[in-house]
Amino acid sequence: MLLRSDKKRRFLALLLMSAGLGLLVGCSSKGSGDANQANQLAAADFAKQNGKVTLTFDSKGQWESISAIAMAAVSTNSAEGREQAVTIATLRARRNIAEFLSTDINSSRSLVVVSRTLQKANEKGTAESSAQPIALTDDEMGEIDKDIKNGTTQNTRTDDNSFTVANTVRERITSSSAAILKGVAVVAQDTSPDFKTVRVQVRGERRNIGVANTIRMDMAK
Repeated sequence: MLLRSDKKRRFLALLLMSAGLGLLVGCSSKGSGDANQANQLAAADFAKQNGKVTLTFDSKGQWESISAIAMAAVSTNSAEGREQAVTIATLRARRNIAEFLSTDINSSRSLVVVSRTLQKANEKGTAESSAQPIALTDDEMGEIDKDIKNGTTQNTRTDDNSFTVANTVRERITSSSAAILKGVAVVAQDTSPDFKTVRVQVRGERRNIGVANTIRMDMAK
């Protein structure tokens, strides 16, 4: 019993520590405009069969989070039916992330999308500062697909530095793919007004990977 109590106290202490670190990260992100401009946050969406995957990263080549949204139909208008739909939607969202990490992240298209998003973030700086990361518009994504089709992706639309940083983002995500999948969790879910479908969002965050590993190692002692 004493051993279980000690483990529980260590577990709670680690949770409080991780929450404190999260507050510090949040406060530091609201620092001076110069700091935000030097490390602008960007986001890129990648369409998947059952939804989309969103990758957020910064202009220094570090990824911040990977999230996915998926939907599922509610078979029966009951608590059990909605619960089953949530489970299916969650599995689909997690599968989208798994496919992205195993295949899409290594594609030439993802490299171009990330690099051009980085370039746009650096060009905009903090002129349109907000809590939302900078992302490409639908027209800009269409230009990328057009360039890929014509074989002209590496042209003057993208600078060399953005390509280099995009490669760094890809390498860091690839090296952390196993830990990302373990750390993916449901962060939001909702039901349509007619109660016929549910939508689930799952997310894995870089800052939580180290904390999760520490908690698992401590609980195993």
